[in-house]
Amino acid sequence: ANAVANVFRGGGHEATRRKGTEVLFANIENVDHVNTAYFELAQLCLAHHSASDCARSAVSTPSAFLAAVAKTKWLDLLHAVLGASVRVARFIAGSDGTSTDHHPTAPRTVLRASSATATSTGPAAAGHSGAPAGCNVLIHCSDGWDRTAQVSALAQLLLDPWFRTVRGFCVLVEKEFLHCGHQFASRAHFPR
Repeated sequence: ANAVANVFRGGGHEATRRKGTEVLFANIENVDHVNTAYFELAQLCLAHHSASDCARSAVSTPSAFLAAVAKTKWLDLLHAVLGASVRVARFIAGSDGTSTDHHPTAPRTVLRASSATATSTGPAAAGHSGAPAGCNVLIHCSDGWDRTAQVSALAQLLLDPWFRTVRGFCVLVEKEFLHCGHQFASRAHFPR
């Protein structure tokens, strides 16, 4: 849907004719949808935990609260990002989900990533199980600041235990977010 909308705005999307290459869309919403869902979830949580009986009445039972959480679409957004990250990790590692590359100074298979589109080569590109180990993946979105870094970083966390260490996580944030110009201040709504 996002790719179709982009075409109508005068943009486009990847159309590859290269043999063994497929373009896959992750359908991850943009930052505007994320902001809306986040603020709705935050308001819901604040209302649920406030001292006001009036505010609690709308979500008085656990099932009502969970239904209200579902209406925010926050969990759908998380599912889309995590799903794309798992898909990328499987393309890189192969169908068994293991990776032979765990050394922090070894070359990384994830080249540069995002979440709107994943371009992959080989039989895994069509979504088949049994992705060959070392399958190349290029992931990107329209701006590259949000979804690109999220999917790439999460895939690397899944593939390489070193990135799950404190030092490794710092390196991951630096290389996937800071070096690529992620707008931390505006995304966190910090005053300028």
